[in-house]
Amino acid sequence: MRTPRFRLVFALLILGCGGLASLAAGQSVAERLERLVYYGSPAPQDVVPDYRPANALSVFRSALDTFPDVNERLLGMVRGDFYHSGNSQKLRLSLYALVSRDDLAAAQLTALKEIEAKLDAAEVDDGMKRQFVSGFLRVLARYPAPEHEDLALKYLASDDDLKVVNAVHALAGIGTLRAVPLVRGAIKKRREFVKGAYDFSCDSMEANYHALRRRLKLNPDPIQIPRPPEPLNMAALREQGPEEEPDTEPAPAALGAWGTLLIAAAGLIGLVLVRRKKSWLPARFFR
Repeated sequence: MRTPRFRLVFALLILGCGGLASLAAGQSVAERLERLVYYGSPAPQDVVPDYRPANALSVFRSALDTFPDVNERLLGMVRGDFYHSGNSQKLRLSLYALVSRDDLAAAQLTALKEIEAKLDAAEVDDGMKRQFVSGFLRVLARYPAPEHEDLALKYLASDDDLKVVNAVHALAGIGTLRAVPLVRGAIKKRREFVKGAYDFSCDSMEANYHALRRRLKLNPDPIQIPRPPEPLNMAALREQGPEEEPDTEPAPAALGAWGTLLIAAAGLIGLVLVRRKKSWLPARFFR
């Protein structure tokens, strides 16, 4: 005969297991991909040095590989974030996911270039356009083509520091000999603009300039511009890495999953104890 307590713990087990099953079944492919891109991305900040584990990007890529038609889905996310979300950080993360891919089809690259070509007419704010251009240039860095170099050189001449930094990054991967003096000139212009102050953007551009020269098998070219020492606080940050901040706002779906898991665990433990009637439990528990 099943006691009321037995039925209680058995119900907890069924409720928990059923909840876990519904969580797994209730999330569509699109929802699971969004959670990975928006909450599991190893994307670094815009300018702060990145201290994530060395294998974080490879783990992220492997996770993306599990989704069917992942590149097309990511392209759809970029379109949606750019035109409809109004959230530049979501756009940054969806673009980063595309940047992490190295197998975009020609049609997918064309779709991104079409967005760029109509950028001025897009009814979004300048921050969204700026974020799109930055990510777009990083995508192009993986796909050498004269047209892509032309696009990077166009933004190299921009007055927007973020666009220039990402244009130099793109040219490090796809630039030809004609890009070398132009990149050097952009770095010199930036160094003169900051007037001797330390500038992280200049450091990033110089590193990519040297990468461009190495890829083209050119001799090293130390840029003869006074380079200020790195500030002590930045040097310490590079040495120690940033302090980890607690996650004070866990995602609601994550809380639901943990709660369901705990219910299932409680039900399983209770069922085992009831079935075995452990001697250290009060005898009245089984009455």
